[in-house]
Amino acid sequence: MRAAGKLGHVLLQLPPWAMKRRSYLQHLEECLERLDGYLPAVEFRNQTWMRDGDRRETLAWLRERNLLTAKRR
Repeated sequence: MRAAGKLGHVLLQLPPWAMKRRSYLQHLEECLERLDGYLPAVEFRNQTWMRDGDRRETLAWLRERNLLTAKRR
């Protein structure tokens, strides 16, 4: 698909039970290393990633890895 120009992003979709924890961040880091050269997209499906106390840290983590491209309106 990549060679044919038909591959956009590769979705890393965490399961709903994947709470914001260091172990999941490490797992995502490993996945990103393996996807070097591809365009990854991360979908957090547990509210702990975006709750009030953790939202800034999660967004900063995404920004540092150039994974945050959409801007809020």
